[in-house]
Amino acid sequence: MFKTILASALAASMAFPGVGAFGATPADCALNKVASAQPLRERVELGGRIFRNRLAGATLFIPAEKGVTTDYLKRIADAHQAQMAAGTAMKDCPFGVAGSTIEVSSNNSGYLIVAIRAKDDGTAKEILRRAELAVK
Repeated sequence: MFKTILASALAASMAFPGVGAFGATPADCALNKVASAQPLRERVELGGRIFRNRLAGATLFIPAEKGVTTDYLKRIADAHQAQMAAGTAMKDCPFGVAGSTIEVSSNNSGYLIVAIRAKDDGTAKEILRRAELAVK
């Protein structure tokens, strides 16, 4: 089912830029099956041997389904993010945060891992807030 939703959403978003299924209704968001969201932290060097851990964004865990690969989900995420930047933003979608980057990976745990990160603290907090709202 998830694969079908993603495929139809991708086809719709590619056929009609700016009006596709991702932008039309939140129910068609690529993130409609998020199992959990966790803060994404990174270690930043401040100089010499001084480091600090900072909030960089959020990590989302989406249950893996047959046929949904990391490359496929990355393509969906990129299309969704581009569409959101074009003015069809859903106000609480983590992909809609300006200046964010998306990475998709898998660790064979049964989940696809989507890391959404930002360079500044305020944007990272907004990504985490939206990611926590996406958990179903």
